[in-house]
Amino acid sequence: MLTQTQISQLPPEIAAYIRRLEQDAYIDDLTGLLNRKGFNQRKLTDRWRYAIVLDMDDLKCTNDRKGHAAGDALICHGADAIRKCFRRKSDAIKARVGGDEFIVLSSYLPLNLALKLPMFSIGAAEIKDDIDAAIALADKRMYQCKERRKANGQPATIAA
Repeated sequence: MLTQTQISQLPPEIAAYIRRLEQDAYIDDLTGLLNRKGFNQRKLTDRWRYAIVLDMDDLKCTNDRKGHAAGDALICHGADAIRKCFRRKSDAIKARVGGDEFIVLSSYLPLNLALKLPMFSIGAAEIKDDIDAAIALADKRMYQCKERRKANGQPATIAA
């Protein structure tokens, strides 16, 4: 892999092509967020305080009833809502890591996050030393949230 310095020394059209290839490798083409590979590359670049795992509720139902184009539109709407909650790039990294699963590493946990993102089941965990352990805990909490919502018809909450 070339460094940015090495890329900048190449002819402009080749440098632009390489940058585009890098972007394609790390960015989810549907949402414009990082993909899993991009997330894994960036997660260790800064000191994050919170891991937040979000799973879109009822996407399968939308796909089955209205088609995959409607499901894709719902995923894009969810990604836009996540962007609005974590506006500054320096404060969070946002990624779509699966069909309807997203992860955010952030320096803060927004107030009323569940109310701002009602289409998601959400789990959060404070990152102490191990980012992957915090992500696993947030993922477990997200599934607990999803189970409670399905069992009780509860509104969105954050399991933290």
